[in-house]
Amino acid sequence: MRFFKASIKRRLFGLIAFICLLFVTVFALLYAFLYDDYVMSQNKNLLLSSYSTIAMSYDGNVSSLFEACERMDNRYGIKAIITSADYTVIYDNIYQHNGASASIFRTYRFNIPEDYVWDGDTTPTFMLYSDPTSAIDYLLLAGRLEGGEVVALRIPLPLIEANTDFAFVFMAWSGILVFLVCCLIAYVMANRISKPLVEINAIAKTMAKLDFSRKYSGKSKDEIGQLGESINSLSSQLEGTISRLQETNARLEVEIAKERQIDNMRKNFIANVSHELKTPLALVQGYAEGLKVNINDNEEDRNFYCDVIMEESARMTKLVQQLLDLAKIEVGNILPERELFDLGFLIDNVCAKNKLRLENKHICLLQEVNSIPVWADSDMTEQIFVNLLTNAINYSPEEGGLIEIRAEIRSEANKVRLFVRNRGDQIPEEELDNLWLNFYKVDKARTRAYGGTGIGLSVVAAIMKAHGMPYGAYNCRSAHGDGVEFYIELESR
Repeated sequence: MRFFKASIKRRLFGLIAFICLLFVTVFALLYAFLYDDYVMSQNKNLLLSSYSTIAMSYDGNVSSLFEACERMDNRYGIKAIITSADYTVIYDNIYQHNGASASIFRTYRFNIPEDYVWDGDTTPTFMLYSDPTSAIDYLLLAGRLEGGEVVALRIPLPLIEANTDFAFVFMAWSGILVFLVCCLIAYVMANRISKPLVEINAIAKTMAKLDFSRKYSGKSKDEIGQLGESINSLSSQLEGTISRLQETNARLEVEIAKERQIDNMRKNFIANVSHELKTPLALVQGYAEGLKVNINDNEEDRNFYCDVIMEESARMTKLVQQLLDLAKIEVGNILPERELFDLGFLIDNVCAKNKLRLENKHICLLQEVNSIPVWADSDMTEQIFVNLLTNAINYSPEEGGLIEIRAEIRSEANKVRLFVRNRGDQIPEEELDNLWLNFYKVDKARTRAYGGTGIGLSVVAAIMKAHGMPYGAYNCRSAHGDGVEFYIELESR
């Protein structure tokens, strides 16, 4: 079981090595049980083939066989004895007893019976015999030619056995060498086959962690290469799909956050409107009830009551009108009607209308904007500047106030940036972005004192968004003292 839990590299190596070992083992068993019989059979075939060669070469002249016998001796080590029909030795390259008598042939060579008579059979016969002079066993083939001559061919068995032993040693070392080479080849093949699979597995693990940066780098065109290409394709598709899902989720989160913000703004809006209307409504109701019951018959007091009612009514009318204008701009019911007009002329006109307020608060006005043609909605631009100037007047100190109005032309971008700066207390940095929210007031007591609603800068932000132009505010320091500077940017022509 441990083998099946091992890595694919080890399993491949083990499987190939096992097949090689099995092959070597089967080969060794075949050698042990069949090789001796095979060698003996081959030697018999060799003797039989040699005998057939002699038989076909025989033409009635025995001397014509001598050359064939010499060739067999030199090539295969086959020794031959040829006798006449009466067993007189004609050719002998074993004992060199040419011309010896038949009795010597029978007694010392093949032990042929004395009463043996040839009946014309030329079929050769195999036999094993031991030479009495050398005590060596031989494999012998004996037969008669058509003329009655006896041909005897032999191979020594020790030579066959020696060749078998040599072959065994050779095959043993060859088997070990083949097994080692096969193990080396198995290691290389296992490593080569498993390497891309290991790489693909690592890529799959990184994909499971939503990391799609790693890709399969193999170049093969086989099934593993196709699997790697499929993994790469799947990785790219998942990366794209997940990326789109993340973008969609991000947009949804932004939209949800915006919805929450809008909901909070709606709640705050209702609360702020209720709060802003509560005081003037209470004053109107109280003074109206006082007038109704004639709480005071004094004419001056009655006039005071009426003045309060009228002032608070005007305050509520102003608040409602600003809310209506802001709502129309934000929902797009009022769109900018762009036209070309002189920004310097518009600023001079608004400053002239507010001259009395500036003098009453002893505020010094530095207006440095010359004639500048701009492309925007003139009425909305005037409302923006009125709100910014009003905000600067309201937050200037009672004595020694200073308001600076200047413009910065950016000719390369066809833009002009208008700045309105007032001397006075600076706004905490974390509060600057909140200035543009509805009903936001840094100093609520002071805003109430000059009759502000907290909507003026919200109207500025809504108009600038409708124009698609930047705006902002920041604290600043200059030779004239600390203060806050507001800016808007308009398209110049």
